[in-house]
Amino acid sequence: MMMLVGCSTEVRPSPTTTPTATATPLPTNTTTPSPTPRPKIVIQDLFLYPGKDIDGCSVIGTLENQSQDQVDSISIHITILDPEGKLLSEQVIQPFLTRLSPKAISPFKATFPNVREAASVNAEILSYQSTEYKEVHMEIGDLQTISTHDGGMAILGLLENPNTTPVMIETFGLLAIDPQGQPIDLLPYTAGLSWLGPGDRVPFLTFSRQDLGQVDFVPYYYATLKRYERSAPLTISTPPEVLITEQGAPLILGSISNENNQPYEASFLIILRIEAEVLTVTSVTPFLPLRPGESRPYAVTDFPGLTTQLAKHESWEGELTAEILVDPFASRPSMRNIVQLEVQITQYEPIGSSLFIKGEIYNPQETDIESATVLAAVRSIDGQLLTAGSTHLHEILPGNSSREFMLHLSLPQGADPAMSEYDVQAFGLLP
Repeated sequence: MMMLVGCSTEVRPSPTTTPTATATPLPTNTTTPSPTPRPKIVIQDLFLYPGKDIDGCSVIGTLENQSQDQVDSISIHITILDPEGKLLSEQVIQPFLTRLSPKAISPFKATFPNVREAASVNAEILSYQSTEYKEVHMEIGDLQTISTHDGGMAILGLLENPNTTPVMIETFGLLAIDPQGQPIDLLPYTAGLSWLGPGDRVPFLTFSRQDLGQVDFVPYYYATLKRYERSAPLTISTPPEVLITEQGAPLILGSISNENNQPYEASFLIILRIEAEVLTVTSVTPFLPLRPGESRPYAVTDFPGLTTQLAKHESWEGELTAEILVDPFASRPSMRNIVQLEVQITQYEPIGSSLFIKGEIYNPQETDIESATVLAAVRSIDGQLLTAGSTHLHEILPGNSSREFMLHLSLPQGADPAMSEYDVQAFGLLP
């Protein structure tokens, strides 16, 4: 293990929609002289940004492995100082990539909430160790930025496995670089697959809560080769169907089944297309594992950037299609025991294209229950799925006690809640 010094910098302006127009000239970063022998893991960039709220700040930087060895277990000590040089806060973090080959670079990011009057930041490498691993190359392309309805930015792209064996994606993200070459944000994978077969080419999406303006994106990833294929015992029992809400928004309906004899955690990717064009994607990970033999319906309306993408097409109704890809690595067996709970509905309230279900969930067990979840499916009288959804308690549900819940469901055009059949059940996990 090695102890190394790092570098320091003063506070930087927060990135805005047009960084080129508002950026303040930056002083040159000052680096503390390195001891002898020269440090082998070197911090290259270090920037301090005020948070979007009044309190808080964030730190973004990069480091390089300048040794001749592959390394891992890198730890970084970051300290935030006030204008008088007094310590305000500190953290020990890992870089975004936990393993680095010689000459490889990794970004890092740390957030410091409730820190006022931050004036400068110091960073030093606390430790690292040598290791050996096989580097894996991935292809990233077709990046495009999409404005979102809430003022954010979605970045859509394609990730390809050019290898002859499967790969597992352990870490993936994009570093946003402004026109001055300054890193301003680090955006991890928010939608995509963690397992790609040989030659697979799958869309992915990252998301920023603010419009970053004119920036370039540098991909960073760590993947490992696998000598075996992997599959999950999850099947698409009802293919995804694209319906439209009263507000004209797409509503994607379908169901997924667990063919295993034990509970299974599910994770899948929904891809929306018009012909060959990928518009957007989203990852779905149900909060509660699927029970053995269960067919779980779902309804999804939240697709980052979809409104902007659809606006490019004069007519998309009937043209928009949905595809589901099950993630064979993120979907995995669950060792938890699922128990059924009691649920009582107190009110059904349709408002526009929304349906609100209110009620109480009761735990008849003597033991406490974790992840108490209400599952609902609404079907027409002829059995057609109209909508589905779930809600869960964030706290533990004690034995022989109840809690109120409210579930919001989206309805398609023409749905009549009064002429529908409701299937509402509740389940939870034993400790």
